[in-house]
Amino acid sequence: MLAGVYFFREQIIILLYTEDFLDMEYLFMPMLIGDFLRVASFVLSYLMLAKAMVALFITTELVFSAITYLLSIFMISKIGLEGVMWAHAIKYLLYLLLVMVLFRKYVMR
Repeated sequence: MLAGVYFFREQIIILLYTEDFLDMEYLFMPMLIGDFLRVASFVLSYLMLAKAMVALFITTELVFSAITYLLSIFMISKIGLEGVMWAHAIKYLLYLLLVMVLFRKYVMR
């Protein structure tokens, strides 16, 4: 699915917007990387909810919301608009790693 979105990104942009927006094609790769990591991390984080670990889930969500903001500001200052997409990917990489550690610590005991 993600590969399809990437390979048909030009057609998707034209379908949803206009040809004037084709310059945003370069944003697709970091966005899709972030989306893949997001889905992978949500699978584990929802298992935390299923185990009634609501406080831990809410805490991680709040912390990573702040990280998103700070990382976006930092990345925008370094590489411009594409920085927001890379901040998205980096955030979900960090989130996935944290959720894997928490999952092993609290769920797999």
